[in-house]
Amino acid sequence: MKADQKIDYKALRAELDEVLDQLQQDDTDIDAALKGYEKGLKLIGQLETYLQTAENTIKKLQSDRP
Repeated sequence: MKADQKIDYKALRAELDEVLDQLQQDDTDIDAALKGYEKGLKLIGQLETYLQTAENTIKKLQSDRP
């Protein structure tokens, strides 16, 4: 994902699913698998950050409610 693109949960999840599909193929060589694994970990971190931010936003909205 390019740095100038807005982070989108659905796009991150789709990208992670694509990486997982590639890793599950029988003909994936070890170098591609390692790169895919590294990319998957990065995507998981981004998804966790996104979800934490969403959770914090929801908590703030709930606390601001009269």
